[in-house]
Amino acid sequence: MAAKVAPFLDEEPVRTENAMDLENIVGRESTKFDNSTAQMAKTQYPLINNNGTVKIRLSTLESTVEVQNDYNRLTLDSFGNLADNLRATDVNIQDLLRQTQEHFTNIIANLKKEYDHK
Repeated sequence: MAAKVAPFLDEEPVRTENAMDLENIVGRESTKFDNSTAQMAKTQYPLINNNGTVKIRLSTLESTVEVQNDYNRLTLDSFGNLADNLRATDVNIQDLLRQTQEHFTNIIANLKKEYDHK
């Protein structure tokens, strides 16, 4: 949940090109890590007005803490997703190596049978 921008700001926050690129990534087939990274890039942090009342500044700081908590959770989820992706890649590579080894073993066994017959 993104925090509200402080009530003294009437303007929408400026979007960066990087955030727009990450939004495009989410639309395509992407990994969980890409999706989490894109979600983190959309997180907005409120600005603090030093001339505002104490109540407004405290409210802004509280919402900042909430947003930081969400950001930390998303970061942890992203690293978890990245670790899952690495585990899946590791399993796929091990399977590929096992299949390749079995294939070469079968070829060698077939060549040996042909050679023994001659």
